[in-house]
Amino acid sequence: MQQIRISFLFLIATMFMACGNNTTTVVVHDISKIYIHNDITSIRSTDNAVNLSATVVYDDNTTADVSHSVTWRSSNTSVLKMTSNSALASGNGGDVNISILFEQFNDTLAFKVHKLTNITFSPSELNTTGQNIIGVKGTFDNNESNITMNTNIDWNSDLNATYVSSDEENITFDFHSYPARITAKVFEDDFNKTYTGN
Repeated sequence: MQQIRISFLFLIATMFMACGNNTTTVVVHDISKIYIHNDITSIRSTDNAVNLSATVVYDDNTTADVSHSVTWRSSNTSVLKMTSNSALASGNGGDVNISILFEQFNDTLAFKVHKLTNITFSPSELNTTGQNIIGVKGTFDNNESNITMNTNIDWNSDLNATYVSSDEENITFDFHSYPARITAKVFEDDFNKTYTGN
């Protein structure tokens, strides 16, 4: 019985020593900094939302994408709104700061929403009743012109035409009589076009 007890103790001791030799130490690295990528620093007021990205740098110079782990904020939500890492214009132009917070680390990016200043309607004149497709392009405060407009536009008209549909390059109105006025509302700004029927 004494020999069985000694053999059992020897077996237990061997197992503990074997486990100790196979244990690996996990190294946890500290964060050195966090930053917002500056590859996108502006959008137009009628652009679709853009996704921004953020990276954390650890003390061993390894990095990790934390775009969906950080808290994103806009300094002026009447110009730009952040939904997670997605930035969408909420006003027709302006400057904001986008900031991120991750634990005690933060970063800020200066960001601009370019203002729509003019809409070009093509054709410039209509004289037929019924449905007409009209091409539309935008000009912005950074002198970009002939730009498609994706979102943030509310189309309507006076009683002489009825809105039918729109996409990023065309609008369709059903014209009943002339003159007919079309209005594009982009946040607080109105852009009007009157078709005289001549």
